[in-house]
Amino acid sequence: TTPGFLHDTHAIYHMMVDYAPPLKDLKLEEDYDLKWIYPEIQVVMPFSDGKYLALYKDPERSYQSIKQFSAKDAQAFRDFARWSEQAMDLFLAPASYVNPMASLDQSARLEANEITRRDDELTGFTPKQIVDSWFENERVRALFLYLACIANVATYFTIGVLRSLFPKLGEQIGMGTPSIGALLSLITLSQVVAFAILARTSRWHYRLIPVFTSQALLLLSSLMVYTFSGVGEFAPVMVVIGGCTGLTYYSSIYYSLNTSGARGARSGIHEALIGVGIVLGPLFGGVVAQAWGLRAPYLLSAGVITLGMIATMIFGLRLRGIDRATNATFKDPGNQ
Repeated sequence: TTPGFLHDTHAIYHMMVDYAPPLKDLKLEEDYDLKWIYPEIQVVMPFSDGKYLALYKDPERSYQSIKQFSAKDAQAFRDFARWSEQAMDLFLAPASYVNPMASLDQSARLEANEITRRDDELTGFTPKQIVDSWFENERVRALFLYLACIANVATYFTIGVLRSLFPKLGEQIGMGTPSIGALLSLITLSQVVAFAILARTSRWHYRLIPVFTSQALLLLSSLMVYTFSGVGEFAPVMVVIGGCTGLTYYSSIYYSLNTSGARGARSGIHEALIGVGIVLGPLFGGVVAQAWGLRAPYLLSAGVITLGMIATMIFGLRLRGIDRATNATFKDPGNQ
């Protein structure tokens, strides 16, 4: 790339790219004058009474925005921002660009530092205990519902594409009808299993990482469907897709109902957004398939999932770990 040349102007979000070793190895900033743009406003959630909750690049400005709803929640966010910066530098960022370590080795590393040890200790509490102890305002909690709803639209867009168009792709690559039916049934089966697991634990409540992880796996699965051709290759992909669907659906309906007031309206929105995904997936997937072939809709699905991840992760990094965050003033929910 010639210095000064602009490219990939559509790219607006690069998660943790400044930690990536290739940037330093290729000296993009030094030799090619690469510059990153960090918008001051990361996300805004408007409310019907004209007020809004905004998160900024500067945690202190986010603190002031949250403070208009709850001084306690604002202080909790401020403490989290300070903690998360240390946790990112100590463990999260370095661990992102090395080979995964054994679970016992990772546990030992977490125990070696006060910041990461406190984080690990909180796994003994339910997320609801932690969130209820830290946050008191329904509008702050609404952010989690927002995350789940966006993930649900992207997820069911992909499910709509699969259920309507995969049979044609299967026939094209030589699969029999029984094989196609069995593969699609794996989605529902693994979704039911996910429901059963989630119903028996609360450790995922108000946690950002499960939603992010499910969307990342769904993105990877869409790309695999685009690439693979054999029944044996497709089978584990369908299981993963079903599990991700189960998580996003269960999260969305839980956050819709686990709040005070307007539960019916929120659950209605939850179902409406699923309907949007199911309708738009086959509609736009069919158009893309007609123009570019039966594998193209899965690239479209990957793009929709990416957009959903951008919308959530752009402020999820600021909120990530709220349900796990620890600071010196944390009040043990088990003693309340």
